[in-house]
Amino acid sequence: MRQLLPIAAAALFGVLLAGPAAAATGAQVPQFSLKRIQANAGDLSYLPTRLPFGYRYERWQRPPGKLVVTFKHKSSADRFTFQVERVPQGMGCDLEGSFHRIIQMDGNKVYYGGWGGEWIAWRCVTSPRTHTGYMLSVRSSGPLPDVALARVAASGKRFARA
Repeated sequence: MRQLLPIAAAALFGVLLAGPAAAATGAQVPQFSLKRIQANAGDLSYLPTRLPFGYRYERWQRPPGKLVVTFKHKSSADRFTFQVERVPQGMGCDLEGSFHRIIQMDGNKVYYGGWGGEWIAWRCVTSPRTHTGYMLSVRSSGPLPDVALARVAASGKRFARA
C-alpha cells in the first residue's frame, strides 16, 4: 500500500500537468465567439491556440480586410491583439527586412520587431482553400516579452469552415 501512494501521486501530478496543455489546443475564444468569427471572417478565421499565463479573451472586431482579436490580462489593464490580414502586395513575409530578429518557435519562423512603442511578432501562412497569404501578428504595447508574443503568433491555427 505504501508503495502505491507515491506512484498514484506521481500519476495524478502528471494528469494535472497535461490537463491544461491538452485544453489549450483549440481556439482561445468562447465557442459562441468562434462561430461568429467563422461566419463573419471566412478565410481570415485564424486564431491563437496558446496564450500567455493570465490572459483571457476580451473581444473581436472585423475592420475592413482584417480580423482583430483582443486578449486582456485578468488582473491588470494590459492587453494584446492577435491580427490576421493579407500579406501586403509585393512584399514577402519579412516585410522587406523590417524586423529586429527571427525567433524559431514550435517549428515556425516568427519575425519580431517594434515601432512607436508597439512590439509585434508575426508569421505568414497560406490558406489551403484560397491559396491567399495571410500575416498572423501579435501586437502589444505592454510588458509581454518577445518570446511570449512569438509563442502566440506561432500557435495561430486556421479555424475557417471548409
